[in-house]
Amino acid sequence: MKKIFPFLIFSLFALAGNAQLLYKISGKGLKEPSYIVGTQHYARISFIDSIPGLRRVMDETQQVYGEINEDTTNNDQLFDQYAFMPEGVSFQSLFTPEELQRLHDYAVETCHLDSLQWKLLQDLTPAVVSHYLGLKRDNVQNTDYDDYFKKQALAQGKNVGGLETRQFSLEMLFGATLQRQKERLMCEIDNNFKNPDEKAANYYYTQDFKYIWECFLKSMNDYCYTQQDFVRMLDDRNADWLTKMPAIMQQKSTLFVVGIAHLPGDKGVLQLLKNAGYKVKAVKK
Repeated sequence: MKKIFPFLIFSLFALAGNAQLLYKISGKGLKEPSYIVGTQHYARISFIDSIPGLRRVMDETQQVYGEINEDTTNNDQLFDQYAFMPEGVSFQSLFTPEELQRLHDYAVETCHLDSLQWKLLQDLTPAVVSHYLGLKRDNVQNTDYDDYFKKQALAQGKNVGGLETRQFSLEMLFGATLQRQKERLMCEIDNNFKNPDEKAANYYYTQDFKYIWECFLKSMNDYCYTQQDFVRMLDDRNADWLTKMPAIMQQKSTLFVVGIAHLPGDKGVLQLLKNAGYKVKAVKK
C-alpha cells in the first residue's frame, strides 16, 4: 500500500510560525472579521483557555459554524446505516482465520475488551470497529470538545451551523467498501495501533503548528491512508467549505471550528482563504 507521508511532507514548508491555532479573517468587503480555530476533536475542554484570544473571540462573534450541520433527521438511524454489517454478510466472512485471531488478540490484550464486547463488536463494520478500538486504545474520555463551542454559542442565544451534512460526514468516514475497510483495519492493527507514539498523542497541546501538521501526516501514514483517502478527507472538503464560507461571513461575524488538519498546507483552508482575497492573520492575544 502506497504511503502518503513522504509525498506530503513538502506541505510543512507552507506553514507559518509556531504556536498558533486561532486565525482572524478580514478584508474582501467583510463588515466585521470572522475567525477560524483548529481543534483536535478529543482534546480536553479546559485547553480552550490556553489558546490566546479564543474566549474573547467566542464572546465577540455572532455565530459558530462547525464541520457538521446537526440539523438533520434521525441521526441515530443514519449512523446505523454505516455502523452495522449489511444483512446477509457476516463480519467473520471478511477475514481469514489468522486475521480474525490477530484482531481478537489486539482487542482483548491491548483494548481490554471482554468476551461480550468482542462478540458485539462483530456486528459492526470494520471502519466503525477501527474507530472504536482507536478510542479504547487511547482511553479517550472526552468527545465533546468541538460541540462545546456550539453549546456556548447557543447558551448566548447565537446561531450555530455546519459546513456539511451528517450524512456526508458518515459517508466520508465509514463509506468505503467493506474490503477496503477491512484492509485498513488490519493495517492499523499491525502498525500504529500496536506501536503508539505517546509523544505524538499530545501534539495538539503544544500549539506548535508545524509540529502538529507533521504529527498528523505521520498518523495518516501509520493509519494506512492512501493519497486518495487524504485528498478525499481533507483537500476536497476544504475546497467545498470555501464555496460556503464567504456567504456565511458576509451574513454575520463567525467563529469556524474545524479540525486542525484542515488549516495548513497549500490546499488548506488558510491558504484557500488567502487565494480568495481575504486577509488571514494569527491571533496572538
